[in-house]
Amino acid sequence: MGNGSYSSKEWAPRASDPTQTRIHDRLVALVHGHGRASSSSSSRGGGVDWIPSSPAARQSRIQAARLSIRAGMAGRKRKAEAARVAEEEADRALYGAFRGAANSLSQLYALAGGHQRVSFHAGERHALEKLYQWMVRQHESGLRLTVSDIASHIQVHISLCRLIIHFCTTHLFFAELLS
Repeated sequence: MGNGSYSSKEWAPRASDPTQTRIHDRLVALVHGHGRASSSSSSRGGGVDWIPSSPAARQSRIQAARLSIRAGMAGRKRKAEAARVAEEEADRALYGAFRGAANSLSQLYALAGGHQRVSFHAGERHALEKLYQWMVRQHESGLRLTVSDIASHIQVHISLCRLIIHFCTTHLFFAELLS
């Protein structure tokens, strides 16, 4: 290490990191002549990597190998970054669609609640108008109404409504069964 030469023991990869192990193995192969033949090495003969003799040439070879490895890793990083960006865009689109659907559902719920209140008040007015008309008819025919007469009339109509609702729901249930 002191004389400028590279030894494989100078930098040892962590055993748990396969990327560092691959980089280390490739550096050792390139520096010690076990790598692929380059254009400059083929001109020096034999198609085998040329092993530099001087420490400066060896350091230059190590730097070139590191840059080559980084360039390969940069390509993978760009691909990973592009995939991550595409995934984020898909997530944003999905979130936007979900948010739009949730807002539409909330608006629909609010509208339904408003219509239900309006319908309830309309039904209440209709029931009171019918009770008032019944009371006027009873008064016109000369009958004097008591509170118990009015209460029994209301009770009969409530029971009749319950019977009608029960009949309708039972009828719909059996109609669905038969279809």
